[in-house]
Amino acid sequence: MTNISQHIEFLLRRHDCVILPTIGAFIASYRAAHINNEWGIITPPKREIYFNASINNNDGLLANSIARKNRISFEAANRLLLQEIEKIRTHLEHEKEYSVGKLGIIHYGKEANLDFEPFKSDVQYNSHYGLLQFKMKTLAEIENENISSVSQQAPVVTRRSDKNYYIPVNKQFARYAAMFIVVFFAAISLSVPLGQNQNQEFASIVPIKKTIIQTTEELQKTVVEDTIAPQPVEMEMAEKVVETVAPECYAVVATVRSIKEAEKFIRQANTDKELRVITIGKMSRVYTNCGKRDEIAKIISNPEFQQEFPGAWIWQPKK
Repeated sequence: MTNISQHIEFLLRRHDCVILPTIGAFIASYRAAHINNEWGIITPPKREIYFNASINNNDGLLANSIARKNRISFEAANRLLLQEIEKIRTHLEHEKEYSVGKLGIIHYGKEANLDFEPFKSDVQYNSHYGLLQFKMKTLAEIENENISSVSQQAPVVTRRSDKNYYIPVNKQFARYAAMFIVVFFAAISLSVPLGQNQNQEFASIVPIKKTIIQTTEELQKTVVEDTIAPQPVEMEMAEKVVETVAPECYAVVATVRSIKEAEKFIRQANTDKELRVITIGKMSRVYTNCGKRDEIAKIISNPEFQQEFPGAWIWQPKK
């Protein structure tokens, strides 16, 4: 079975006009990149697809493509093309519309004329896919950001009302210092002779030694509890933060104007991949995967993925 839509999509990447005999012509129009100075927005170059029902003569371009694909003669390919066109006309009479692959939908308009409603998919702009519209920053905005970043990194020194400086000290360091001071003075007190009275010497050493051991254990226990106990809490908080991070990029295969059109696109797509829809503003996008940019780039650069979705592109939502 010949898929006319795939031949039209393939030829539009290399030609500016592809004629579907007796129905109409698909015309690719190039729009150059331009800058909106008022809003500071740069729009990349792109190609848009239009339809003209008055251009319907058979120029042989589609028939040649079918002949090369199926390795048959031009005459046999032309007969096959006419059979497929007859099927398209029958489908239009019953359903009043026909989906041309990922390009758009042909339907009957006013006075029974054929109209074409394109999908806002990157298939139309295949030579420029991956280029997104973005806003330029003015020199004043960049300078303000630099000033704010420097001010945030500068150390804040708080002054007390009595004109003394307050110097923050790490609590863990303070505990270690206190423990060291207690042990140091205890060692000095044990090394200093206390006189000739042995009874008094023994009476003074025992309680001091007991006090030193108890203080050291308490300090060590406090230090261990403060340094080890918070770890599960920090790991738990880190896991929660990871769970709330939104995907960075999406592998978009089509962009349409409503969820209804996106659902219709998914129903008509011939694929075993899971297609999902994300809607931001007035546009809905159909995508297959989401994640980091380098991961999505590997997915869409895969030859099998490109063959199934030749117009796939990377979309990174504005933050």
